[in-house]
Amino acid sequence: MKLIHLKQKRVASDNLMDLANGPLFNRNVEVQKFVYGVHDDQLAQLNEEIKKEAEAFKALSSKAKSIDEFLSATNSKVNSGEDVVKLKVELEAVDEEIRLLKTNSKIASSTSDDFSVEIKVLAESIQELENKRYAKKAKLSDYKRLKASYEKDLSCIKDSLILRNSLSIHELTQKEVSCPTCSGAIKLDDEVLTNEQLEFEQRSIKNRLSGCSKAIDKIKSDLNLLDKNITERKDLLSKVRYDFEQNNLESLSPIIEMVSRAEAVRRSLSGRLVELERNSKLVQKLEDIYSRIRSKEIHIGKLKTDFKRVESQLVSTDDIIEKLSVHYKKLMNDSKLTRIYGSSIDKKFMPNFRERTYSKISSGGVRTLMSVYLYISRLKYLLENGGYLPTTLLLDTPGQNIGKYSREDGDDSSLSDPAIYEQIYKSMVDLNEVASKERYQIIVVDNDLATSLREGDYFLVKRFDKTEKYGEKGLISDANLADKA
Repeated sequence: MKLIHLKQKRVASDNLMDLANGPLFNRNVEVQKFVYGVHDDQLAQLNEEIKKEAEAFKALSSKAKSIDEFLSATNSKVNSGEDVVKLKVELEAVDEEIRLLKTNSKIASSTSDDFSVEIKVLAESIQELENKRYAKKAKLSDYKRLKASYEKDLSCIKDSLILRNSLSIHELTQKEVSCPTCSGAIKLDDEVLTNEQLEFEQRSIKNRLSGCSKAIDKIKSDLNLLDKNITERKDLLSKVRYDFEQNNLESLSPIIEMVSRAEAVRRSLSGRLVELERNSKLVQKLEDIYSRIRSKEIHIGKLKTDFKRVESQLVSTDDIIEKLSVHYKKLMNDSKLTRIYGSSIDKKFMPNFRERTYSKISSGGVRTLMSVYLYISRLKYLLENGGYLPTTLLLDTPGQNIGKYSREDGDDSSLSDPAIYEQIYKSMVDLNEVASKERYQIIVVDNDLATSLREGDYFLVKRFDKTEKYGEKGLISDANLADKA
């Protein structure tokens, strides 16, 4: 987690907290808020619930708007409960009238019952004859195909008998013949039929062909009779229907016309009733939706009140930024830099100096100091106020880009001032005054050792030196390698 360490490579060149990567930087900002106790599970839950309820509120409002526009366009916003009752009464009256008319129609048509029965019987008998005719035609097709098969077999036997007269005994009994296309040998495994066998088969097929022809003639005769019978019954059915219509037209037509008109009125009333009932349901549904919308508004208001209450009990981001800025500003003021002004921490927890953001600072040395003092400010805040981060600081070469030999040109593009370097260590030693009973740890890997440090200020784990003046001879990179001298 890039919150408590400074990168070794290209110090002061990399953007803090992945500033160059927008999504990652925003995530790191949110992580910092959590570190300082700004985030709260209850607050996040309330925020999620508010979002969910707001979406439901929006969906209900959209549905209510659609229904309201439809009702306004059809001029149906008025609750038509009374009209529905009136229409139902009218429909009952029309139904009663239709019932009476149909009763009279049955009385008037009692004389036509015999005609109806006769018509039904004739129609059923015609259908039965049609079914028989269909079955006969199917059977006729089968016999015709069988007859054609027999005729084909007879033709083949006749050709075979004629061909045998031109073949010798050897040719008839040979077991192999040459292929006319590839000159290969073809084996003939089947036994050769004798002339007597062929003639016997010929007589048998002729007998079957004769029987098949007789069956075909019989079916054709039956079909002719069926066609004649069907034609006669259809003519009789037409005559009975004509008599039925002529005998009942005068008595039934007025009643039928009245029933037809009454049913047309009923259809019109039914359509109007369906429309009114639909509109009534839509009006009721619209009222229900408005009721749910009001309920949602009340619930969202309550959630927002709870959100503000919980938020007021949390640590303010502005207060945290202010405290961090106080520490950071003091550290920068004591840093021994020149032209010190505009030191602060912005709302993204990024350091500013000379009223410029970290990414706008071109000096590698100044950016190194801004980075180091940002982390020391954070550690100081955690020691004073607590948080969700260990009170541990790891620094790798904090003096990189900061030399220990002063320059007189006054240019801070590459700082070279031992006082600036010594002040970094002094600011870490000064944390003892803030820590009180809180425990903390700072681990530093550096190419130098500050001369201002006293014995009790630090614990030196290992020291290497090129001249062996202060420590073991060697460099960190080859400390574990065999002596090459």
